[in-house]
Amino acid sequence: MNPKIKGILAALGSALGYSLVYIFAKFAQRELPTEPFLFWWFLMASLWSSIIVVSRKEGFKNLLNFIKKHPLFFLYFGFSEAFATFLFFYLVKLLNPSFISFIVNLQPLFVIFWGYLILSEKLNLYEGTGAAVAIAGTAILTHAEADVSGLHLFLLLLMVGIFSLNTVIVRMKVRGIPPIYITVFRVYVLFTLYAGMVFLSRRFQFPTTFSFLNIMLGSLFGPVLATTLVFLALKYLKAANVSIIKSVQPFMVLLLSYTLLGQGLRPSQILGGVLIIIGINILILGNRASIKKALKG
Repeated sequence: MNPKIKGILAALGSALGYSLVYIFAKFAQRELPTEPFLFWWFLMASLWSSIIVVSRKEGFKNLLNFIKKHPLFFLYFGFSEAFATFLFFYLVKLLNPSFISFIVNLQPLFVIFWGYLILSEKLNLYEGTGAAVAIAGTAILTHAEADVSGLHLFLLLLMVGIFSLNTVIVRMKVRGIPPIYITVFRVYVLFTLYAGMVFLSRRFQFPTTFSFLNIMLGSLFGPVLATTLVFLALKYLKAANVSIIKSVQPFMVLLLSYTLLGQGLRPSQILGGVLIIIGINILILGNRASIKKALKG
């Protein structure tokens, strides 16, 4: 098969895998509070990730050595990722997954923003235009969503800001370690922190069969398969191209939410979402080098 076709299929597969996370998490949290849900989700993700650990032992030795050299950084990374991930799943439980998926797609905009603050990178005309279009789309999308309060929007943007900041910092700090190792390390750390949280709060709860099935499938498709596919796509395509292809993800979530959850978006909301996607793609095309540096696997 042509390498570019492989890359495109891997990127689309990754987008579908991450889209399914919204649906499985929504179903599972209908019968399970967020705290025990996170415990079981990342317990299963840890088990799936063990397959990668067994197959790539040498790489993880390098990661452990790096962690020993920079314990404070990884302490920050673990707790900040746990906080942002809690916000993500809690908001998925409360709000329309389609709305959240469009806001999450703003991450490249935040990466550019953090690059401007941390690395003193200047915005070019394309980036400025893309940012303006994406912000306008966000305003339209949010204004048309009656169930979203100012607090919800703040928490969503805080979550995206944390994830994008960590993306930039990890790529700056961690040299010579493939991102797949960081991903697996993140899964283990989140499981450890959520296990501590659920037992200290005494909110441990066994999932129902239905919830456990959704957790098992969601933790496989998201943290493991979708992440593996995006790194596979980066072997064949430029990072900017992968980001552009994966921008179909919110529309996949929209279709899945409407079909499986009965939750759609009004035409004005879809217009806002389309503007976000257009703006982000303009931004990515305007500075391929910055996005590649921040998101390269």
